[in-house]
Amino acid sequence: MVNRFYGAFDIERRSGVCSGDYRTPFQIDRDRVLHTPTFRRLQNKTQVFWSGEYDFYRTRLTHSLEVAQIGKSISYWLKSHTDGPLSDDFFIDPDLIEAVCLSHDLGHPPFGHAGERTLNHLMRDHGGFEGNAQTLRLLTERIFSARRTGMDPTRAFLDGILKYKSLWTELGNKPEHHFIYDRQHLDLDWAMGGNDFPLELPPGESRDSFKSIECQVMDWADDTAYSLNDLSDSVRAGFLHIEKIEAWAERRGQPTGDDTPLGELMRAIRRKRVDPFVGARIGRYIQSTKLETDVNFLSGTTNRYRFRLAVDPAIQAESAMFKALAFEVVFLSPQLKQLEHKGSRMLRQLWDVLGERYIAQGKIDGQDFQLLPEDTAAEIAAAPDEAGRARLVCDFLAGMTDGYAARTYKRLFSPDFGRFWRIVEKRRKADGIKATVLTASAMARSSAGSNGRAGVAMQMRINCSQNWMRAGVGSRCSGFKCVGLPASKVKYRPFKARIAISQPRSRSKSTRRGAGFHLRVSVSRNISSVVLPTPVDPMMMVLPGSFLSAESSPSGLLCRFR
Repeated sequence: MVNRFYGAFDIERRSGVCSGDYRTPFQIDRDRVLHTPTFRRLQNKTQVFWSGEYDFYRTRLTHSLEVAQIGKSISYWLKSHTDGPLSDDFFIDPDLIEAVCLSHDLGHPPFGHAGERTLNHLMRDHGGFEGNAQTLRLLTERIFSARRTGMDPTRAFLDGILKYKSLWTELGNKPEHHFIYDRQHLDLDWAMGGNDFPLELPPGESRDSFKSIECQVMDWADDTAYSLNDLSDSVRAGFLHIEKIEAWAERRGQPTGDDTPLGELMRAIRRKRVDPFVGARIGRYIQSTKLETDVNFLSGTTNRYRFRLAVDPAIQAESAMFKALAFEVVFLSPQLKQLEHKGSRMLRQLWDVLGERYIAQGKIDGQDFQLLPEDTAAEIAAAPDEAGRARLVCDFLAGMTDGYAARTYKRLFSPDFGRFWRIVEKRRKADGIKATVLTASAMARSSAGSNGRAGVAMQMRINCSQNWMRAGVGSRCSGFKCVGLPASKVKYRPFKARIAISQPRSRSKSTRRGAGFHLRVSVSRNISSVVLPTPVDPMMMVLPGSFLSAESSPSGLLCRFR
């Protein structure tokens, strides 16, 4: 059945190419986004708490998936109204909504909104940086195309992610947010079908409020997830608890009675039922929406501007209150601000060194260090001017995940990180160079008494291929429990062992096989012994002062410590 809500104007692609696929144009848009590395990188980009900190905290990826589910549910809810304008052959396409929602955070850099503000500051002389503008740049210029021509989105999809329609220079004085890049005026003009904005929609909030119905649905779904799901993470992380909520409510003059939103939230925290509270609220927010007709300069061209999304004012006020609670109690806390400062500093120092080398095209200490991948460096070098080079360096930094940014920072600035073997392991798989961790079992000494020992197994495995010349491995194991002693008498300490291994630098094929290893072993005081199941000569080991003896055992070389 044909969906009469959309016409040729909405499904047109800038290239003019019609795929003739078995899928709808909007399903193609969604699938192209889903299968890009840019989308996958969201799994390691911060939503509220640093990605990788704990498994259950939301990342940009899980947030985008939740926004997509909420957005699609809104489209189904609006269609279910029997007295509404929608019907089985005239409805807001849920696949289009999903594509828009999945894409809405593609352009966000590492380290959350702090990273976005940092990049905007660093790009202040080159056109600024904005997460939504970067999303537009990715869709139209960067992803899904080796020729850097973008994914060729439909007009309805492209317009759906345009939360802001004001150019950087139109806002003046180097704006902090809510703009698109100046060179994107062509994308904006195409999305609007070549129509100029009327005088009653000047740049700024007035123009930005002019959104397609799909963009409005995405915006409310984003607000819903932001205001509710982030509460759940904040409670789990211990940043939000009843005492803080009560103190905040008293400062803000917010009621906390049993039937108020804050009262219900605190009751859910007491009962440890925050997730059911959030789930029920999401359903309520979805069902608070309805469609109203609108008349504007595009309403005669496309149904996407014939309707606006109306949300129950009481629900809007509740959402705004929850967002203010999370922002003031959680996001402004010193703990998160310290992490934001760390992320900001890493981005700033990466920008400084890459800017000196690639934007200014200068030498570092008189040398042309190759700091970026070859294809990235070549594209930057081919840029016509400094602004173009700066934008490409910014693209590289914005595309980083939290983990990649931190590792790159350490590799460039930390003397103890980025040993050559780590780089080789990642980049020379074709040469069969492999290194894994060798088994080492340890007996952990309990602190319950000087003679109290408990058998706690700690395992590490290191296995080097024959063409490996050197490996430095640091492993810390902690949190082991002592067994065999009454719990009341045991005080646990972390058990730590660090083993650095290096193979003699012999390149002779005759001496590679079976060549001994140099081992440097350091252990915490509550480690009594370590078994190294490898043919190693004790004379080739570097051991700590607590070392007592080494002897052969059925499992390997048994090293004892005081």
